[in-house]
Amino acid sequence: MSEAKCSCQFCNGHISFPAEMAGQMYACPHCGLETKLFIPNITKAPANSPPKNVSVEIKRGANPLGIASLVLGISACVFCWIPFLGLLAIPLAAIGLLLAVIGITSVVVGKKSSLAFPSSGAVVCIVAILVALFVTGGISTLIAKHEIQSNSTNQKTESSSGEEGWSKSSVVQQGDFQIQIEPISKEIFYPNNPSRIATPNDGFFTIKLSNLSKTRKIDFSTWRGKKFSTARDYATLTDDNGNVYKLDSESTGGQNNGREDETSIYPNSDYEEFLSFETPVQNRKWLHLELPAENFGGSGMIRFEIPASSSPATVQSSP
Repeated sequence: MSEAKCSCQFCNGHISFPAEMAGQMYACPHCGLETKLFIPNITKAPANSPPKNVSVEIKRGANPLGIASLVLGISACVFCWIPFLGLLAIPLAAIGLLLAVIGITSVVVGKKSSLAFPSSGAVVCIVAILVALFVTGGISTLIAKHEIQSNSTNQKTESSSGEEGWSKSSVVQQGDFQIQIEPISKEIFYPNNPSRIATPNDGFFTIKLSNLSKTRKIDFSTWRGKKFSTARDYATLTDDNGNVYKLDSESTGGQNNGREDETSIYPNSDYEEFLSFETPVQNRKWLHLELPAENFGGSGMIRFEIPASSSPATVQSSP
C-alpha cells in the first residue's frame, strides 16, 4: 500500500493517507474540519534545462599582451619627437604593435579578455612610429636642402672663379695682405731689344705685396715655385685661346737675383715679386694671371684679368 501526502484545504496542515483514499473526505487531524484528500501533481524540470529569464553577464579580464603593447607604445612616445634619436623609438613601437596584433587576435579567437588594452597599445605604437618618421624625415629634408643650397653656392663660387668671375679691380686684398700689379718702372733687358721696357703684354709682371697689419708679419713664398714642392705654389698665365704660358725666371734680367724663395714681410712693409712668362700671342682678348693665396697664408686663388689692349699703367686685377 502506497502512501500519499497532501495539505488541508483549511489550515494547510500536512496529512498522510493511503493513496487509495484519494478523492474522499477526511477530518483534518490538525483543525478537525473535513477536507478532501488528493494527490498533488508535481512536475519535475529536466535536469539540463537552464532556468528561464536568467541573464548571464561574463566579465572579461585584461589582456596581458595589450598591457605590454601599451607600455611599449608610451615608452616610445617619450622620445619619438627627438630628431634622429627618435628613430630608436621605431623598433620599440614596432615590437609593441606586434604584441598588440597578437593580443587582438587572441581576444577575437578566445573571447576571454578585453580589446581595450591591445587596441589602445596599437594606436599609441602607430602614433609613435609616425611621429618619429615625420620629425626625423622633416629635419633630414631641411638638412638636405641646406646642403644642396651650399653645394649650389659653392658651384657658383667655383664658376665665378672661371672666366665670368674675373673682375678688373686694380688691387686685391685678402685680410691684411694686399696684392697689386704695377707698371714695371725699372728697365728690364727685353730679349732682342734692350731699350724696350717689358710689360705684362710681353709676359713680364711686377707685383707689389703690402702687409697692412700693424702687429703681424706675413711669411711669403715666391710664386715662381719651389724646386721641391707637391702643392700648387706657382703662378699660371693663360689666355682666351687656351694657351698656357710657362714661367721663365731667367728672362727677368736678374731682377730676382739675391731674393730668397721665402721671405717675411713685416707690418706696414712692402715687397716686390717679379714674374716672367713666355711671350703671349698677339691675337688674344685677355690674359689671366692666377696666384695661389696659400703662398702668403691665405685661401683660394688671387686672379687678375689683363685685357690685351692694356698698357703697363692700366693693368687691372680681380680676386
